[in-house]
Amino acid sequence: MEELAPDVFAVKVWTPEECAWLIDEVSAQPFTPLVPNDVYKTDDVKLYPSTEPHIVRLHEMLFTMLYGLKAQIENTWRCLVYLNTECTHSFVHKQSVSAIPDLAEHRDSGDITVLVKLNTGYEGNVTVFPRQGINNTGIEPGTALIFPGGGPTHPHYVTPITSGEKYASVTWLTVGTPTD
Repeated sequence: MEELAPDVFAVKVWTPEECAWLIDEVSAQPFTPLVPNDVYKTDDVKLYPSTEPHIVRLHEMLFTMLYGLKAQIENTWRCLVYLNTECTHSFVHKQSVSAIPDLAEHRDSGDITVLVKLNTGYEGNVTVFPRQGINNTGIEPGTALIFPGGGPTHPHYVTPITSGEKYASVTWLTVGTPTD
């Protein structure tokens, strides 16, 4: 994992072909707000939790990727080695000029966020970390940004999209009680 700024890491997790496959698979599903009446109006396909076999298969692809990163994440944040870290939400997010052009500054709902850029072919829609002074410009599709999502240290926002559609895989991990 490459550290881009304090506690913001980038790691290549999927090929462009795997990203394109995931976009094709979720595009066949209805995109709806993850949380009805949420202040952040988003279009998402929820991958976890779900009982629909097709969606469960997509989440398993994400879980395989996350499991491969487990040792790197635990090595980065040593406190996680003895804690129970679990996935609380996993979804593919879509933004477009006509639907969801941007996202105001916010914090995520998990302790750790894994955000994977899935495509190019759009303009704008840059994820910005103002406190860290970085953004995701230049991040290639298939690259995950991993950062503390829910605390006060890593608020972020997304600039308006001006053309095309952007897809991103988002997973929120929550740190629970110590394991035996």
